[in-house]
Amino acid sequence: MDVWFKAIMAAGAVRKSVGFDSHMVRRDWQSAKGSLEQAYGRSNPDHQQTMDTLTAAIHYRRVLALRPTGSAA
Repeated sequence: MDVWFKAIMAAGAVRKSVGFDSHMVRRDWQSAKGSLEQAYGRSNPDHQQTMDTLTAAIHYRRVLALRPTGSAA
């Protein structure tokens, strides 16, 4: 996510999104996605790939949180 975030910021593609960068630094991907939705709308085709990437990261984090840490024998 760090490399992806640096590329997004370097491209300047999310300039109007208030708080996106600070949310990403804190790894608060749900809030970063929310700031994009507020700035550009949920279904803006110009930012759909960015939204999809954040959605996948949020889902992956949830899946990892649900995994059992080990099993007792």
